Amino acid sequence: MARLDDALLISALPGILWAARVEDGTLVDLTLRRDDRPEVQGNLYLGRVVRLDRGLGAAFVEVGLAAPGLLPLDRVEARPAEGAALLVKVQRAPGAGKGAKLTARIPAELRRRLEPAARAATAPALLQRAEDPLDRLLDAGAPPIPVVADDPEVLAEARRRLEAAGRPSEGLELYRGSLPLFETSGLAERIEALLDPRVALPGGGALLIEPTRTLTAVDVDSGGARAGDPERLALEVNLEAAAAAARELRLRRLSGLIVIDFLELRSRPQRQEVVRRLRQEMKPDPEAGRVLPMSASGLVEVTRRRAGPPLHALLTRPCGLHGSGRAWDPAILAWQALQRLRHQALGRPGGSLRLACGPGGAAALQGPAAPAHRAVAAALGREIEILPDPTLADDEIRIVI
Repeated sequence: MARLDDALLISALPGILWAARVEDGTLVDLTLRRDDRPEVQGNLYLGRVVRLDRGLGAAFVEVGLAAPGLLPLDRVEARPAEGAALLVKVQRAPGAGKGAKLTARIPAELRRRLEPAARAATAPALLQRAEDPLDRLLDAGAPPIPVVADDPEVLAEARRRLEAAGRPSEGLELYRGSLPLFETSGLAERIEALLDPRVALPGGGALLIEPTRTLTAVDVDSGGARAGDPERLALEVNLEAAAAAARELRLRRLSGLIVIDFLELRSRPQRQEVVRRLRQEMKPDPEAGRVLPMSASGLVEVTRRRAGPPLHALLTRPCGLHGSGRAWDPAILAWQALQRLRHQALGRPGGSLRLACGPGGAAALQGPAAPAHRAVAAALGREIEILPDPTLADDEIRIVI
């Protein structure tokens, strides 16, 4: 078995795929792909112009998503007419009540390659999907690290992609353990920690990360009084915070405007040192945007491109007064229960398999997680019975073997 603390780990069931790159025991990259929440950034569409807005200097273009995308007219060679078909690319994924941001600046070679499909299509139509994030993870790193997957089909697909890219396909391994792969490796706990607003720093300080509708606020907490020169200690905490913030923003998939409130530093060179560290730590981030200079009060503005929903939106749902809180998405809990059931049942051939569920859990098993439910039952050669249990919480699911 390959070392799980230095590998690309892939856990999959029909409808969901997790891929995590771990280097020297540190989670450095994370992808979650849900078939019921397809990502569209980078997709190419034949769109249809539904409205021109002269005030915004933009066109609203129907591409087949929930809402028309916004196409700035300064990114179009010739002003289109309403009803016209147009080749566009999603530059920024929709989110927070906004449609996708589009561009019509398509490289000439790619445009020529898509012309036959565009002529045969009726707008709106998807012409080409963006690169799968899994390709980026498989291609990352030199030399390549081992790939461990818990699904044979996913492992075969990873081998095919590596060979098609001319990369070595050795070191691919199928995981067969009594616990799910992400639980054995400790990643399940690490991913759950990405939902926690508080992130501890090595020296005793902490980050407090609060996404809102308009921006993400990150506050740096010193962690209390410590002996030593206050200015030097503030610099040390800020440097730790810069590294942690870059890592957490990427793993949590937070985007748009991000404001980091560092501990105040009187020295301008020290403020510049913290900003340099933040920029350096954000360099590997494919979605990183600008990092502005630090203000005298310690505020730094950062931007990240929106490549899709943030992690908390993929794992949880709004709850509480006016949606002010978050609770686990029942579909995520259903996929997790099926994954645990699959691994537990492999070591216990024969016997019945049952899942006791609250109403929300049962609905998830019969909805987004239904393909996974059928696949696990087929792999085990046994039916998985769903038992409604009014004593359980709405989204609770328990394994009964």
